[in-house]
Amino acid sequence: MAIKMRCSSAMSRRIRYAFLLVAVLSVAGSAAGCGLITTGCDADLRMRVSPTEKTLAVGESFTAKLQFLGCGGTRSLSDVIIWAATDTAVVRVHPTSGLVTGRLAGQTQVIGSGKTYGTGALIPVTVR
Repeated sequence: MAIKMRCSSAMSRRIRYAFLLVAVLSVAGSAAGCGLITTGCDADLRMRVSPTEKTLAVGESFTAKLQFLGCGGTRSLSDVIIWAATDTAVVRVHPTSGLVTGRLAGQTQVIGSGKTYGTGALIPVTVR
């Protein structure tokens, strides 16, 4: 004996959407358990800085770069990097691009800080 159910089209759509939602959540949950979906992996935080030190002439420039890595250095982590110098008489540093320009002979350090991950890079700079 077969039982036929009569549903309105609105009820039928709601039932289909409910099943679809359950299916999507099930797939997302199992993928997260397999490590396919991640929200970040900053437990083993590392960084890559370039250059590690620099000597330049007055008027010469270079661009400092800093990248934060998670998961033992295997995944790039997104962050907004802000750059500064310990002695702004020796170099001028653009705060967002990391462009460093020699101004006066001397020594200083260029510092890169991530808004999320904090201070990461100290680059010794000598201007001749």
